[in-house]
Amino acid sequence: MTTITTRSGKGTALTHSEMDANLTNLNTSKIESVSLSDLSITASITEMNLLDMSASGSSTGDVLTSAGSGSAPAWASNVHLPYTAQSLATSGYIKLVGGVIIQWGLNLNTANPTITYPTAFPSACAVAILTPLWNATDNKYAPRVRTKSSTSMTCHWGNTYPTGGDLQWLAIGY
Repeated sequence: MTTITTRSGKGTALTHSEMDANLTNLNTSKIESVSLSDLSITASITEMNLLDMSASGSSTGDVLTSAGSGSAPAWASNVHLPYTAQSLATSGYIKLVGGVIIQWGLNLNTANPTITYPTAFPSACAVAILTPLWNATDNKYAPRVRTKSSTSMTCHWGNTYPTGGDLQWLAIGY
């Protein structure tokens, strides 16, 4: 550590001898060269910006999951993702930050089915929606949600079940 006499510290102007002493002290304390082994550097990453990252994956939608497991990867614990888990299957789900879960699926040719969600809602299913898939001439059926719970919904086609009565469904809960 170099000792420097300052005018504000002394309270009066510096003499020529004090100025020379300051310059000498600075010269003898200067660093001529530094070896990397003499340095200690500490760094930490607290946030990551996904826009600054390049990602790779074998399929679309699998970039932010670990090996398709549906969970956010371990490195993403401090990254601000819009979701915490997902499954992009035909019957799948996405768990959004904040606890909302959106689930979807396809039920093929089953009369008045009970549809079990891919993952249970921790608290409740708030909304369950059905839409039929059929050919253009078979349009007289309107499937309805009969009951819904945190794990499933039961559906009702009415008095007559249509041949090939496939259903797409959507459930939103928390």
